[in-house]
Amino acid sequence: NYIYGNEFLKLSQDSFWVATSGGVDEFRDGERLTENGFRGSLGREGSSIHSMLEDGEGGLLAAGSTGILYHIRGRTVEEIDTGEPRHPIFSLNRDGNGDIWAVQAWGGVLKISPDRQVTRYGKEELNGAPLTVGFVDSKGRLWLGTNGTGLFLRENDRFVPVPTSDSR
Repeated sequence: NYIYGNEFLKLSQDSFWVATSGGVDEFRDGERLTENGFRGSLGREGSSIHSMLEDGEGGLLAAGSTGILYHIRGRTVEEIDTGEPRHPIFSLNRDGNGDIWAVQAWGGVLKISPDRQVTRYGKEELNGAPLTVGFVDSKGRLWLGTNGTGLFLRENDRFVPVPTSDSR
């Protein structure tokens, strides 16, 4: 299985999750906890997990190439319905309001509120470019990187372009 270099999620000093091309595994004290591994791409063939996020209650959110968001609590795996169309999710982030932002490669970004209401923002709101990454800063603000139209900041319920050194 392929291990995605950016997808280790540290839970404590001696515990972490790792995303693979075949699912996710939990490790503690250097040992894989076989009872907490999820194989078979979490129920979907041909999928890889690309992003993980703690749920704040001891569980894990995981997403990847199928565009499905999974909530893992103990031995229970639940799919969170994000609607159609589904695109690969490259990044999961939680903002200062507790909303989860799922960055979709070709489909824009999804905002999932704590009560699981999903709002979809299409890539047309980001000048049409595919998204590559999301980041939440220390002030709880969402930043999005694109493949072609630069950097965006979520401000006042809008995505605002932010100039960078290579902006034209």
